[in-house]
Amino acid sequence: MSDTVPPPPYKSPVITPQGFLTDVWSKWFRQVFSRIGGSVALSNTQLEALPAASLATVNSRLSALEITSASNTTRITTLESQVSALNQGPTL
Repeated sequence: MSDTVPPPPYKSPVITPQGFLTDVWSKWFRQVFSRIGGSVALSNTQLEALPAASLATVNSRLSALEITSASNTTRITTLESQVSALNQGPTL
């Protein structure tokens, strides 16, 4: 179950007179960071330790994502041209 985050402490100052983030805001930002997923990416050391097969899987997934993205871009372009044609419509 995900952690709930309290409302922002908007009545407290965000920055101290020295220019640092106040403790209450720092805690709130940490809670938000944790709530939205935190740090889920692998570190460089962890990536280096991955076997080549794992990297191949990552690369194949990336390729599939790039193909999907290109396909979606084509669809968006087609849709935009269709909408543009509708907007131009017949003139009277």
